[in-house]
Amino acid sequence: MEKYSHSNMITLLLVIVSVFLVACGEDSNQKSISEDSYTSSVTPPPQLREPEASNKSIPEKTVVAPTRAPKEIIEVPTYKPEIATTIDPVSVEKVMASFEKAIENGYSYESRLSMNMRVSFGEQQQDAPLLIIGDVNDKGHFQGEIDLSTPSAQQVMKIRVIGERTFTLYPDALQWFELPAGQKTINPPSLVSYTFPALEELEYVSPEIIDNRTAHHLKGTIESSTLAELVPLLTESGGRLKTDIWVEVETGRLILLSMKGSANGGPEVRGPSGEDIVIDVEVSLEAYDFAKEVTISVPDLPPSPTIMSWTNQPNMEIDVSKDYRAIIKIYGRGEILIDLLEKEAPITVNNFVFLSEQGFYDGVTFHRVIPDFMAQGGDQTGTGSGGPGYVFENEFHNSARHDQPGVVSMANSGIRDGKATNGSQFFITYRDTSFLDGLLPDGSAKDCSMPGQSCHSVFGRVIKGMELVEAITPRDPMQGGPADVIESVSITID
Repeated sequence: MEKYSHSNMITLLLVIVSVFLVACGEDSNQKSISEDSYTSSVTPPPQLREPEASNKSIPEKTVVAPTRAPKEIIEVPTYKPEIATTIDPVSVEKVMASFEKAIENGYSYESRLSMNMRVSFGEQQQDAPLLIIGDVNDKGHFQGEIDLSTPSAQQVMKIRVIGERTFTLYPDALQWFELPAGQKTINPPSLVSYTFPALEELEYVSPEIIDNRTAHHLKGTIESSTLAELVPLLTESGGRLKTDIWVEVETGRLILLSMKGSANGGPEVRGPSGEDIVIDVEVSLEAYDFAKEVTISVPDLPPSPTIMSWTNQPNMEIDVSKDYRAIIKIYGRGEILIDLLEKEAPITVNNFVFLSEQGFYDGVTFHRVIPDFMAQGGDQTGTGSGGPGYVFENEFHNSARHDQPGVVSMANSGIRDGKATNGSQFFITYRDTSFLDGLLPDGSAKDCSMPGQSCHSVFGRVIKGMELVEAITPRDPMQGGPADVIESVSITID
């Protein structure tokens, strides 16, 4: 997706912070639609199935060479501490006990986390600088910004970490997005919590004055793979990082954490041709302004769907002599007005009206959006595999074609066990997609039971708000990332 940058630099940065911005670089000549997935082409595709991710032979984590110059490396601060002659050295155990007590009691502070990672494979190098600045409260929650800037564009992503929940506001996004449960990002509190229990070979260096604060200086080492959950590129890597920490004498609070070293990429982290990977890591975490008050709360989020399911398709309730319209309200963007084609597709319109009036679409995302092709929504799971619990037949009409932008049509998975597979998912086209018609150009019926045939029921047209449709965030559900949310769908009858 161009608005979030397709550069390899950003790709690697996203690996590091363990969040997924949407990548939508698909070839518009290799696209189709289905209820649970899609893979069609401008000509009839060989099948209506998306290839299983597990069947791919590409290594799980592959690093590719940069296609443009990386941004300037973030300078990790270099402190020149002075020996504090008025302070007596103490044991490592005592320093760590004071730190643990400070963490237990809780304290707030401002932080600056900078990371440089240089990935080398063969004769190629790629630099991945990262800068996170923000606040930590006395409960260990964090809020701040992640610098994802490239040489051509400034990209700053906001982040909040509250307990096990992580929220992000992507560049140019209109709403906050909560990461899936278990997905973590690197941030100051998490770096501390992962690092300190794993430190080995700890030694007391000396009492020192650093940044005008008196601190105990300890040094040790840590296995690079210990940080793999925060920095996935280090998964199964081998190597040790030299670690220095400065703990404030009076309070036991962390002042500075510095980590440097190299790691060898393991079997899951390879170059584009299977080359060995060397990862040079340099990390600095500064903590300061311990007196500041920090309030961190869960951000306003778009609505979530209420899961619904039925055994049978709805009874016919609409009156085809009347004019039905739908108003799709997209959270943070505005409203789209759709003229429903009740005469051309009464069964399909009846289904859409029923689901809308039940609130089925409230909180549902546009989970699959391909520029210059279509925007697909209507799945309460957000994966592309969900539905209302039933399926219903196709409807095709010679005057209801995928012949222009703004056509509203049903996604499906073709014919299965002799049945059509329409359910709740629908899409809105960005251009003429006539290859999705259920009728041939001469008006005769396609054989929709043939493998690979794309047959989709047109049941509406956008008559107002097409600019909002075109602004829907590109997204691939297999890659995750933010998605525009349907706040509500209301039906009007004239």
